[in-house]
Amino acid sequence: HYLIAEDGRIVQLVDERARAWHAGVGGWRGMGDLNDASIGIELDNDGSEAFAEAQIDALIRLLDDLCTRLAIPRTAVIAHADLAPTRKADPSAQFPWARLANAGIGEWPRADAPPAPEGFDPVLALALLGYDTSNLPAALAAFRRRFRGMDTAPTPVGSDKGAMPVAFDDEDRRLLFDLQQQRLGR
Repeated sequence: HYLIAEDGRIVQLVDERARAWHAGVGGWRGMGDLNDASIGIELDNDGSEAFAEAQIDALIRLLDDLCTRLAIPRTAVIAHADLAPTRKADPSAQFPWARLANAGIGEWPRADAPPAPEGFDPVLALALLGYDTSNLPAALAAFRRRFRGMDTAPTPVGSDKGAMPVAFDDEDRRLLFDLQQQRLGR
């Protein structure tokens, strides 16, 4: 629906009440067709460089306006890679999610979050956040890209490349546990 240029100019491409074809095949929190239930914002950045200050300032203003005017929960702001982790990598590991969270937009783990307790299930936490865990390596890679600024694939466990379980490290588990606790109001 919107394009934000590097210099901060915002261009509306599609009326907010109309369906745009920005999301494509994917899912989030059990919804399969996000083109019908979301507003797409494209940033002019190929993902290989830092995002311009003017662009992020404009994005925060636009998101604040959209969330306020359309009663969109501020925690519902996600990335293309979150909803389609097997097809999308944007906005990239360079994107300043913490800055958006500091502006009250999106979700972000607390810096002082304790380690995850024994028995914590990181796969269930990923699903609670909204990730489709049917392709766990892709879901974990999208999570790491967003919440850890990492653009590397998770380490496979075992040799079966089909269902390929992955190894969650202690930091994955800590962040997932904290985000889960926040989602549960704790």
